[in-house]
Amino acid sequence: MNPLMNWIVLCWFGIVSNSPERPPVDFKAAGVAPPKALTYQEIVAFTQRKSEIFDCLFANIGVAMERSIGFTIIELLVVISIMAILATLAIPSYLDFFEKGRLRGATEAVYEQLQYARAQALKRSVPIIVDFWSSDPTTWAMGITDKSGGCDASNTTTCTIDFDFDNDPTTVDPVLLRLASTDFTNISMTTAPVFGTSGPGACPTTETTEACFEPIRGLSLKTSTSTHIQLTNGDYKLQVRVDEVGGVTICRPVGEKYFVGYNECPD
Repeated sequence: MNPLMNWIVLCWFGIVSNSPERPPVDFKAAGVAPPKALTYQEIVAFTQRKSEIFDCLFANIGVAMERSIGFTIIELLVVISIMAILATLAIPSYLDFFEKGRLRGATEAVYEQLQYARAQALKRSVPIIVDFWSSDPTTWAMGITDKSGGCDASNTTTCTIDFDFDNDPTTVDPVLLRLASTDFTNISMTTAPVFGTSGPGACPTTETTEACFEPIRGLSLKTSTSTHIQLTNGDYKLQVRVDEVGGVTICRPVGEKYFVGYNECPD
């Protein structure tokens, strides 16, 4: 028995059991076994003499604690082994959690950027151009602008939309609206979309790296049903797709690992 628990048992039964139903406990005896149950009289005795029990316990708790301090090398090795096993099981799950979290954050940011571009096209009644740039899948950028000549997403300053924060029509306040691979960790982008450039409210650009939302109905005027942006992080992939009417959605490519919250992309 643990030394501290032994003193608790001795103090309890050494005082309370001084009754006709139970003989006194010998404090010097080793391995005193507690009784199976207390009688009603013993319970009453405890409530009446609890101060004596606590005095006994506090008087001997120092000795009990001294005997309880420390642990054996076997106990230490068992604890270390258990911790090692738990870490082996938990670390892959943590890495997987952060991997999916980074991909989710980047994909949602691209989604919101495209949604915002469409909303601004309808609000301003001007085409909003979306420019995509990449030197390789791991080095990429995208930006939006209301400038008729478009912008260069590789440039950190040109993809802006003008706002009038001071209510002065003679001045404008350009706001940078650009995302880049440097904003995220280990996120790759492939298959930049190419929207259509003809039709009512057509986009004023013919650049293959640029697309836009027209201002009349917010259509993307896309020319291909496979238009999408695919983002990858490790074993996980998500796509941001733009349909013919300008709707923006996020889905999981067919055959890729399951990702909570996103349905499989239509063929």
